[in-house]
Amino acid sequence: MGAEEITLQEETITLFKRYCGIDVSEIKRRGQSIRAGGLQIQSYRCIDSYRFLFPRILSNPFYKRLREKIPNSRIFDIGCAFGTDLRQMVVDGANPELLYGFDIHGRFIRMGFDLFRDHTGAINPLDLKLNFLAGNLNEPYLNLIHIDDMTQFKTNTLDSAMDLVHAGSVLHLLSETEGEELIKKINHILKSGGIFIGRTSGASEKIYPENRLTTIHSPKSLKELLTSNGFAQIKIVADEREVIKNPNDAITYFTLHFLAYKAI
Repeated sequence: MGAEEITLQEETITLFKRYCGIDVSEIKRRGQSIRAGGLQIQSYRCIDSYRFLFPRILSNPFYKRLREKIPNSRIFDIGCAFGTDLRQMVVDGANPELLYGFDIHGRFIRMGFDLFRDHTGAINPLDLKLNFLAGNLNEPYLNLIHIDDMTQFKTNTLDSAMDLVHAGSVLHLLSETEGEELIKKINHILKSGGIFIGRTSGASEKIYPENRLTTIHSPKSLKELLTSNGFAQIKIVADEREVIKNPNDAITYFTLHFLAYKAI
């Protein structure tokens, strides 16, 4: 796909203009480079289709309600990839020093530093204040990713430390067991009464693609998962989306947006 074929939404143009000071042509140029490198690490559809350029947290109806809480909140973004949503939070008034991005792929995080360089091509000074972590949340140490190096970070530092956790497009990539382990971990790192928001692919019935290696939740099964792992006041919005399916397929597919509070 050539640069002229990349369609940028207004939210993307605004984010990059405010955070980096770059124009449409430069967004597309950087996007092409990051896409090529990202697909060598993992062939996610969001990378192949350039969706990583769009701050998808803006499509979450619950995020819009929570914006007033952003400036003073300690926030953890699970599956941050190149860090687009995290930078959107900065633009929306979040304190970058209170923001933590996490991904299993540290190389995605480093590529994000290049994607969000300032208009001169230099490292963005705002990025120096953000906290990026990579590794396994079940291990005692994570890697704290800096621009030029990395240091160790004690995982238990996160315990009951976060006001808000965001997980965008993560749960549907996990097996049922992995998903439950992640929900338990999220509950563990949230403060009492802390907020968990996110999005995931969903369906009218809970299904297990790829021989049960991944899980597509229904609104009912997602609510049950959250309830059984210490969350309350759960709200789920199911937006039907277009998918390619067989005429005899009775399942309806959704994007599920959710909000839940850690039980006090």
